[in-house]
Amino acid sequence: MNDKEIADKKRWLWRYQRCRSSEKQLRRQIALERERATATTKALSPIMVTSSKANTMESAILKIVERQEKLYKQIIKTEIVRDEIETAINSLPDDRMKAVLQERYIIGTSRWWRIANNLNISEVYAKKLERRALEKLYTPVYESSDTMSMLKL
Repeated sequence: MNDKEIADKKRWLWRYQRCRSSEKQLRRQIALERERATATTKALSPIMVTSSKANTMESAILKIVERQEKLYKQIIKTEIVRDEIETAINSLPDDRMKAVLQERYIIGTSRWWRIANNLNISEVYAKKLERRALEKLYTPVYESSDTMSMLKL
């Protein structure tokens, strides 16, 4: 197996962590929008008329609801991606290979020394196991239109 194929498989495996990162970002945005929607300042309170204030609050609430819907869709996408990756990892014949890929791509441990420490193996051996696992790992190369339409945000 050549280096490009290995890189493609790694990119495919890292999708779960990228999805989780998107989730975290959306959660932060929602928290910020809630904070902004509930904040009151002396500068705005006396100047704004009630209808204008109501429109501003309604707009803020609509923005929060939109972000929450986007987050919900992202959570579904994340779980679908995780299931795909875990299915592929669990199809490997060796439990040590599975453990290395789980630790790196599902748990998200990025440092090899930590992976090795967590699995009680050497760092060199962990990297060798990853390479062997990637060579044996089957990753789907197709994407059904039904699945893709579900994943669109």
